[in-house]
Amino acid sequence: MCRYADESIISISAFLFYIRLSNLVMTEYKNLSEKYLLFSKPLKKTLPGFALVLVGWLAFYYYTNHTSGNFLNKDIIFQVVMFVVMFAVGFTLSRRRQKQVFYSYKLTISDDSITRHQSNLPDVSIPLNEITRIDKMKRDVLIIRGQQKEDSIVISPYIQNYEEVRTLLEAYRPATPIVYKNTFQRYPTLFGVLIIASMMLMYASNNKTVIGLSSIVLLSCSGWTFYKTRTTKQIDTGIKRLAWVTLVFFFFAAFVAYKKLVS
Repeated sequence: MCRYADESIISISAFLFYIRLSNLVMTEYKNLSEKYLLFSKPLKKTLPGFALVLVGWLAFYYYTNHTSGNFLNKDIIFQVVMFVVMFAVGFTLSRRRQKQVFYSYKLTISDDSITRHQSNLPDVSIPLNEITRIDKMKRDVLIIRGQQKEDSIVISPYIQNYEEVRTLLEAYRPATPIVYKNTFQRYPTLFGVLIIASMMLMYASNNKTVIGLSSIVLLSCSGWTFYKTRTTKQIDTGIKRLAWVTLVFFFFAAFVAYKKLVS
């Protein structure tokens, strides 16, 4: 009896969802302009984070090199200036791109598909009958998954009528909390900490074993970041082009490691 009742409820929900979409024909949703400040908060948080990392790096460098009496040499000054300039350029460009991405986002739901339009990104359209699952991330972010691995649409809570969109989609395919299998996906901050720690060790240490291991970790992480940035559909073409700048850092880090290992 319960099983038949559950099946009836599911059938009724699907039928009502179909009727609602049929009447909808095509509806567009954009991000709410008043939500931009909330959207931009994560980027602004990188400012104190960068300052803390820079101070920590200099403190670590001083601790490991102050006895030699050669703390403020031309190499450390050049490295600090380079990192500050790279961060300043990256932050400025990222902020500009962030605003463009936010205001260009448009989600279209028709009677048979859901489509995302966004500046400098190829349109992604997923037929409603090909939605495999809906992942629910932190802060109520939804990810609509299609049959192909790269077919995914991100829906943030900053969109117009977010509750309406979520109700429509969850009537078709229930949203489930996302489960990460990768440690770095579960704890994204850990990846950044690993890069920073390896960078600090490579630049500050004089032990060749430490320099060798830390440079391998740093170069591997940099290479993987470059690859993912260039191949992921969810990253716009402006950031993809900017990713080539990371190669400058990659080769500079490789040069420093080589110079310290052979000296």
